[in-house]
Amino acid sequence: MEEETPATISTVRMKGAREACRRLPSCERYVRNARQRLVGRYIGRGGPGEGQVVAAVIDLRGRSYDDYIGSVKRLYKGNVIRDARKSDRQGFTCKPFVRAMCLPDIVAINRSKPERCGKPMRNEYLKTVEAMGGAPAERLQLAPPDCPEHYDIWWGVFAPSPGHVQGDVVTDERLLAYIDLRRLGSLALYSLILGHGEYLQHGIMYRLHFTIMEWILKRQDAAARGIEFLMYAGYHQGSEGLKLWKKKTGFEPARLVDGDGAGGTGPAFGREVALRSKLEGIWKKLKGLI
Repeated sequence: MEEETPATISTVRMKGAREACRRLPSCERYVRNARQRLVGRYIGRGGPGEGQVVAAVIDLRGRSYDDYIGSVKRLYKGNVIRDARKSDRQGFTCKPFVRAMCLPDIVAINRSKPERCGKPMRNEYLKTVEAMGGAPAERLQLAPPDCPEHYDIWWGVFAPSPGHVQGDVVTDERLLAYIDLRRLGSLALYSLILGHGEYLQHGIMYRLHFTIMEWILKRQDAAARGIEFLMYAGYHQGSEGLKLWKKKTGFEPARLVDGDGAGGTGPAFGREVALRSKLEGIWKKLKGLI
């Protein structure tokens, strides 16, 4: 039986470090909406909370891409690296893209499998192209985010496909998988992630994840600098296959704490949170003996 990895405690900051960021209304909305959705469920207020979901997290602090890949190669005999190379051999490429430019292909991906993780696709994934905003009538250019600390960047796997169109635009390539990478200060997360059912066998999701990790850890883009943690929902959430995918790609269990909202900062705050979690664990064990 595989030994369960204990959850670490990590403090995240959803507010930006830059003064210009703090003045942008769009950044305020990002933080406000994130707190409404994440704090209390995936992120604790002032410390890990009762019933808080243990998040699937990769700690990026002080790591290089080579270091990360080396750690992944030691997991499950490096099978995921070989799976990602299947995508390379097919001639697929990964890059950021404009969501509105690829809505027809996104709909095709969403509808490529009637079930995911053993459950029927939710209604929001079954929307038509028109319901999602309509197919593009002209080519849309990718632009950098207004703020490098708060954004959604859509990343995709593309296959060469001469003559392929998105609406009225000939693109000569087909979108096979996508990840909506959302950044909230020091935390980035996979807000949406899905691959076309007919191409999953070619390792497209591994390749896309590794491409994003390389972009973050090389830190050449201003939008990648300062990201300390990457989160993908709950560590124990999803089917057995999805949970294994998280483990193979290096996600580990973590209990996240909001370092902005609690007013706590720095190493002392981290030690306080860790002690509180340890005492909570001891109390739970004692209750089990009573």
